[in-house]
Amino acid sequence: MIITNAIKQSCEDQKKGITTFIEVILNQELGEPFRRDAMKKPVKVAGINKKDMRKQPSLIS
Repeated sequence: MIITNAIKQSCEDQKKGITTFIEVILNQELGEPFRRDAMKKPVKVAGINKKDMRKQPSLIS
């Protein structure tokens, strides 16, 4: 939300001829809900059967 507010304010300031620099510091940690989901055991997808799979032809000659 803080970034959203900063962008909105910078747009309003730009209309008045004021230029704004917004610095955003990011990290590589996954936020919610991704981190929680990554820790769960995978579930089987309905309708996929290994017998239905077949090897695809190679595109490399």
